[in-house]
Amino acid sequence: MRLSGYAVAITVSIGVVLSATPASAQLDFTWSPVVPEIGETVVFTLTGVTGTIETATWTMGGIGCDGASATQICGPLPPWSGEDCSQFSFKYASAGPKSVSVILDLAGGGNDSAGPLTVNLANSGSCDVVTPSISYRPSNPDIGENVLFTINGVPADIDKASWNMGAIGCDGADPTPECFPSLWNDCKSQAFKYASGGDKTVGLTVEVGSNTFTADPVVLTVAWSGSCSGGVGCTNVLLEPGFEGGSGSAWSENSSNGYFLITMNRPRSGSFSAWLGGIDNEVSSVWQVPPIDALATSATLSYWYWIESEDICEYDKGGVTVNGLLARGHDFDLCLSTNTSGYVQSEIVDLLPYAGTTPEILFFTTTDSSDVSSLYIDDAILEVCVPGIPGDQVFSDGFESGDVSAWSSTVP
Repeated sequence: MRLSGYAVAITVSIGVVLSATPASAQLDFTWSPVVPEIGETVVFTLTGVTGTIETATWTMGGIGCDGASATQICGPLPPWSGEDCSQFSFKYASAGPKSVSVILDLAGGGNDSAGPLTVNLANSGSCDVVTPSISYRPSNPDIGENVLFTINGVPADIDKASWNMGAIGCDGADPTPECFPSLWNDCKSQAFKYASGGDKTVGLTVEVGSNTFTADPVVLTVAWSGSCSGGVGCTNVLLEPGFEGGSGSAWSENSSNGYFLITMNRPRSGSFSAWLGGIDNEVSSVWQVPPIDALATSATLSYWYWIESEDICEYDKGGVTVNGLLARGHDFDLCLSTNTSGYVQSEIVDLLPYAGTTPEILFFTTTDSSDVSSLYIDDAILEVCVPGIPGDQVFSDGFESGDVSAWSSTVP
């Protein structure tokens, strides 16, 4: 066929299915929340990953909270972890735009990348500021008296605490103790007994994650009274503090359902502990009435406790009372969100105001009609410290008063 002098060729294909090969997926990522605040957890999620991720190297565009590096690496992860680096979390320490990108190393030697994309941080919020400081008690200790140092201003978990006590301790104790956390010790306190009097400059550094923070040094004055062998005597005045006598021993107990409360279930040490609760509609309590010397310079109660609950909060309760009054900070909501998954050490209860008396120290729980809660108590300590005779003073009179003193000039 010929049209206007042009040759036209027409080809017809019959029975042919045309198909197109889709373009390969393109690596990308999203984040949530879209406009995060300082200190808020930002979750980055990868999309379009075309292989198995070995490592993901993120460039965050800014420093994170607690000094976290602006370059973060995820992986390699063990197969049993169930994770694959497809998500990553980060907390920014400052506001403004952050240029974020990621590079993937894939199994088999390949790699891929995405970004940079801009994440805009709102000018609000804050990081948990790590500003360690030192407090201690008693304020004017004697030689040989136990001084409890406490770390304040560190809301995060401590990975290492390094102390410089400023002088040798009793029995040649190292003045530079280090603490590494364990299941039973969060390293936020340290006890020390000084072997000499005078001013002691105490220093502290703490490690949190990959960062080190230094507290301002404090100076405490140790009196020249006392000694490592007899300056101030400290005694746990609780009888059977680990409940090792079992039911019917030093502890009084009461269960509204008639159960024995001092049992061999879940002891922290030894063979016994106090098991309070553990059944619906129960009121449990164990108590002692120990003496606190009128001359005590300190009297502190501490204990180990384990919360195990199936309940929601606000219904099952537990705690400590002193003479029937709830000890501040020692009232526990027994519920799923407060489960401790093991024993933890309590904060200290200051009982020095009860010097010269015999206060009732009572541990209790109350449970409602559903969802069982238990509170276990073990290894309770009521440490009472009383001044003794200083180690360098055997007699009360140094002959300065002559024969009319406490000394007699005749042979009995």
